Amino acid sequence: IVTLQVSGLSERLKDKDIDLSIDSKAAKLVLEAAYDPMYGARPLRRYLERHIITNLSRMIIAGTLKDHSIVNITAGPGGTLEFAVVKKPSTSSMEMEWEPKSYTNGRKRKPETEAPDTE
Repeated sequence: IVTLQVSGLSERLKDKDIDLSIDSKAAKLVLEAAYDPMYGARPLRRYLERHIITNLSRMIIAGTLKDHSIVNITAGPGGTLEFAVVKKPSTSSMEMEWEPKSYTNGRKRKPETEAPDTE
């Protein structure tokens, strides 16, 4: 349940290219602190909003969480959540470059020829 909720939070950060991951100990901590069988997932959502989204928002404002990052959420001492930010590995410029093909609108372009010498 917690992992599913965190993946929903991760969708909210897609435009900044920020991924979230939560380890099993942290998920268990969240579940124990927030889940109430009588109220279902509502307290869990509120807990995630208060403890994860609020911290991530503060990190973005402070500049410690930048675009193109991965946030690993782990269980810390004393029942706290810890957030470790890792910059995503950048793809090399060689992988990002592409060669334009000699096709336009599905038709092959005629090769450009040099103008004949007029001497």
